[in-house]
Amino acid sequence: MRGYWKTFGLLSFAALGVLWCLSPWLLTVFGASYAEGATVMRVFLLGSLGAHWLRVPYGHLLSAVGRADLNTYVNGAALAATIPLCWWAIPVWGIVGAAGAMATMLWVSGGLYALVFELHLRRQSQV
Repeated sequence: MRGYWKTFGLLSFAALGVLWCLSPWLLTVFGASYAEGATVMRVFLLGSLGAHWLRVPYGHLLSAVGRADLNTYVNGAALAATIPLCWWAIPVWGIVGAAGAMATMLWVSGGLYALVFELHLRRQSQV
């Protein structure tokens, strides 16, 4: 994972940082009024960073070691947690709340993937 973070993690951070800065301009492609959505795009970019750093690599590692079933459990837990989070955040903050809930769940599920993978490794080393 350290090698992954040194290369792709750093690259993800840089690419998403560029998109963060360019988001108001990029959204004008759809019309001037879309530039107001830069806040939502930036929230999603923060969530994408969590997906790139944790969720995707650890999810693939779980599948690679033959534990795709654990992917299903983590995804189910993330979905179960997303529903009440959206139920609460959307009425309070609207579309930004929805984006924040999804970004949060990308980080949380990534953390769960990392935790489950580390627990799997420890369990395998005890066998």
